[in-house]
Amino acid sequence: MSFLDVGCGIGALTHRVAALGIDAHGVDQDPGFVARAQAKQSPAAFQVLEVQRLAEHGHRFDVVYARYLLSHLSDPLAAIHAMKSVAKPGGVLVVEDIDIATHIAEPRPVAMDGYIEVYSAVIRKRGADPTLGKRLFHLTHEAGLHSPRASVQLTALHGTMAKQLSSLTLLGIWEAAIAENIASESELEEILRGLQTLESNPRSVITAAATHQVFGRV
Repeated sequence: MSFLDVGCGIGALTHRVAALGIDAHGVDQDPGFVARAQAKQSPAAFQVLEVQRLAEHGHRFDVVYARYLLSHLSDPLAAIHAMKSVAKPGGVLVVEDIDIATHIAEPRPVAMDGYIEVYSAVIRKRGADPTLGKRLFHLTHEAGLHSPRASVQLTALHGTMAKQLSSLTLLGIWEAAIAENIASESELEEILRGLQTLESNPRSVITAAATHQVFGRV
């Protein structure tokens, strides 16, 4: 079996698939991520390549997969078509992505809503859709996948590191939010304090945003 991980990042999943004896390949547009993926001894193969140029890869795969990629793209349907172009006839295409609005927190501080607003605004400024997950099933139908199936995963976060997902993501988009005049430094600091208070509360319940999972045959 052959497997292509589109938007593979540092290749964590690609390496795991390769360890199963599968011919695993990963592509990402970030040369730094690809370099880190290649630094690990593994039978997996990696290449710097944008999703729009997947046809240049030169191989076809039994499974083509993308996780948390399409919600960052201005034309996710075109990306799905590009993924189809490197799938073997009868192969499986799998896409997963979030709907950022579905975060659950109890107790729910104002900071959580502020974080979602800032994250959504940053993604939309880039022409993408932070709630794309709920549209995946429709998009795969539009792309012509055969008999697509859908499910939704909502994961409760436990432990100190896992519960820091929101605050770490906020730090990751901090500079972009300021550069795009979405929020000021003081506003972001207030949101961060609220998130950290929530995350450090041992009785708080926090979930990651719902991940919509869709697969179908080419």
